[in-house]
Order: sequence, then C-alpha cells, then structure tokens
Amino acid sequence: MNFNITKTDSSEKIINTLQEHGLAVCPVFLEDVENIKLECEKIIDNIEEDEYLFGKAAKIGSAFDNTESNPSIANFFSQNWMFEIFQKYTSKSPNFNEIFITHEFKNNNGVNRNGVLHFDKISTFKYMLYLTDVEEGCGALSVIPGSHLDGLYLRNQHAFHKRLPEDYYANFIFENYPELGYTEEDVVPIYGPAGTLIIFDTDLFHRGGLVADGKERLIIRSHIRGING
Repeated sequence: MNFNITKTDSSEKIINTLQEHGLAVCPVFLEDVENIKLECEKIIDNIEEDEYLFGKAAKIGSAFDNTESNPSIANFFSQNWMFEIFQKYTSKSPNFNEIFITHEFKNNNGVNRNGVLHFDKISTFKYMLYLTDVEEGCGALSVIPGSHLDGLYLRNQHAFHKRLPEDYYANFIFENYPELGYTEEDVVPIYGPAGTLIIFDTDLFHRGGLVADGKERLIIRSHIRGING
C-alpha cells in the first residue's frame, strides 16, 4: 500500500494515487515551514480556548482573504496546481476555498465528532500541511486507505434517500456501518515531519486523534469544493 508521492510527481501520478487510495502524502513537501508557522501562531495566539475540545482552532477565510495579512499562507494555498488537481480529480470547477488552523495540545475533554472515524457529510477536497513533527501521540490524521469508494456510495445513498436530517446524518463508520467489516486494524495513522503535505478526499474514512501529555500538533489545511463543470 503506497500512497506516498514526491513534490516532483506529475499531476497524473497524484490523481492516480488519489483515485486508488483516497489520499496522497508527500513527506516534507515544504522544507521550511517557519514563515507559515509564524503566521499561524500569531492567529492562534489570539484565539480563546473555548469550543475546540483539543486546543485552539481558527477559520481564516480563503487564500485571497489572507493576501495582505498572511502572505505566506496565501501564497502556499493559492498555487494553481492545487486547484488543477482538484478539478481533474473531481471533474468540478472550484468555487469554495476555506482555510483552517488547529493547534491540538489538550486531551482531557473527550473526543469530538472529528475524532471518530467518519466520512464528511459534504464532499470536500483537503490539503493538510503539518507545521510540527507529527509522531505517535501527536493526534495524527488517521485513515482507512481505499475506503473513499465506500464513503462516496454511503454519502450518495443518504443524499438520494434522505434517510435522516443532516444534523443526524449517519456517518460514523464503526457505529453506523459495522456490516462493512472494517476494524481498528485497518486504520493507518499518517505520521510525518513538519512540512508533510496530505491531500485527501473526505469520502475517505478518517479521523483525528488525541494528543498525549506533553505532545502537540499544529496544522493548517485548505478545504476546496466545487460545482459540476
């Protein structure tokens, strides 16, 4: 099972990897994360610890919205190839781009919805950049590679049959779909040093994890959605 890519791989290689596994991972895509990290820390330092159970989180708008205030973030997430990969993989034209920052350092508030293995209710294409080294105990993104095909089917079934109101959308894998036969042994944590880039389709079964005492995870991610082209 090889979902790793390199920063010099062609768009065709990246798309083939996404189609097969639902994700593509480039270890140390960005060798120097310092400027982006400093901008993220400045934003996070001004956020209160309230709603986000794992620490602090911020939604900062699109890449365009951050052109002047956070140029390193804006430059990274406005690269044309990112939108081209999205368009080729989804056959949709991008019309939504939102950037999120999370700093996880707490583990005493239980697990929220994002910490349970799930597929997203709204199909989203994500670019996630690790800004700190993410090793065991750092709450790594964890996935079941290849499960995006099941996630696509289940999401479409819900949309077609409207079985449940969206607020009660059944998208927890182990709880709602034991018949699929997935177990914890199928879940793969994505470890990597700062600068690791993860590209994934949120039909993929995925979750975040709890950080251990004394550990942390600082990440930034871009969400892209589109309309049929």
